[in-house]
Amino acid sequence: MKENVIQHVKSFAPIESHYTRKDSNKQYLDCELTFKKMYELYIIWCKDLNITENIATSVRQYKDIINKELNIAFYIPKKDQCDLCHAMKNNTTPTNDDKLKHKAHMENKNLARTFKNADKIEAQSNPSDICTAMFDFQKINNTPHAEISVLYYKRKLSVYNFTVFDAALKEATCYMWDETIARRGANEVASCLFSFVNDKVKDGVKDFRFWSDNCAGQNRNRIVFFMYLYVSNTFKVDVCHRFLEKGHTQNEADSVHALIERTAKNKIIYTPDEWYTLVRWAKQNSPPYRVIEVNQDLVLDFKAWLHTKNWIKDTNSDKISWNKIREVKVQGNNPDVIEFKYNFFEENYRILNCGNNLKLTRGRKKKEQELIFEKLYKNPIPITDVKYKDLISLCDTLIIPNKYHDFYRNLKHSTEAQDTDNEGC
Repeated sequence: MKENVIQHVKSFAPIESHYTRKDSNKQYLDCELTFKKMYELYIIWCKDLNITENIATSVRQYKDIINKELNIAFYIPKKDQCDLCHAMKNNTTPTNDDKLKHKAHMENKNLARTFKNADKIEAQSNPSDICTAMFDFQKINNTPHAEISVLYYKRKLSVYNFTVFDAALKEATCYMWDETIARRGANEVASCLFSFVNDKVKDGVKDFRFWSDNCAGQNRNRIVFFMYLYVSNTFKVDVCHRFLEKGHTQNEADSVHALIERTAKNKIIYTPDEWYTLVRWAKQNSPPYRVIEVNQDLVLDFKAWLHTKNWIKDTNSDKISWNKIREVKVQGNNPDVIEFKYNFFEENYRILNCGNNLKLTRGRKKKEQELIFEKLYKNPIPITDVKYKDLISLCDTLIIPNKYHDFYRNLKHSTEAQDTDNEGC
């Protein structure tokens, strides 16, 4: 009995999560699964394999075996939890350090909400000059998507949605692509934001105020900050980016994603194009969601230019802790300077004079002035062989209809391909 339950659980495709848990040995399964649903699938699985003996006879028995023998959990997005608040709630004997740490945590949480609301109000009063926007990745949209039991066991093509929500105009721009176009790293985030800023500048916006979670791999990093330096200098605009407190990062983009997920429920979606169409029509009232179908021309390599700037020490000669920054600000009249804070309650900004990296040769300095950004990707990104095999099996069994087979059969794949869905946070 134990062996066939373990074999069944291991047949499920592990979740390709929005947040990476690189140091965890735990396997995460689709959050739409439950032990009850898994047990129902287990009974069908046993019948299909003609297993008639030593079968778990109840959900409880099935669950007990899993809990004892396997290290699995159903995936819950990390942004829905606050580890620090949860631990503090359960801590019956907190130390003074625990109390001070939690106090600072709550101050940053409350100040973030206060500042964000103030930014929204200012943008609403002057939307032609100020853009307050929140951005985030939606959880991965699996393709094909359907309420079909076999799909729980198969790896699927990933479709990404990076949403930027203009709080004053209540407009959502969804930058969407599949995993063969690009990944979900800092260059992708910087490229989408660069596209967004470029469009808004054409409408006359001079002041950008961004809010996001604090994911270092995607949002809080020098690649995104370098892009801010570039747009500030090129378009003579001000950019401020504040980071919501860890564990309390819910924002307006989440409402966009929730509506998309409700719209997709009970729908059958076979290709990335069908995801793009669904998102365009997900919102019934005006304005509809704007979908930008990202191609490789849009995704630029900002990282290649990081060496042209100083990123090490601030003007007080203190080494910068990039993963602790709460706020960065760049002004159009001083585009080589980044002002930043480690806590919202700090009175004064710390100063980073990026300037030009003094170690560069004259020739490289001259080239730096040109700032020609190359495409980050020049060819389709191959998916893994195991994922390709799963997708083709869905074609062969007609779970995916004939008219979509060419799309899947023509996907590039490789034994050396990396599973990119665990990148980011």
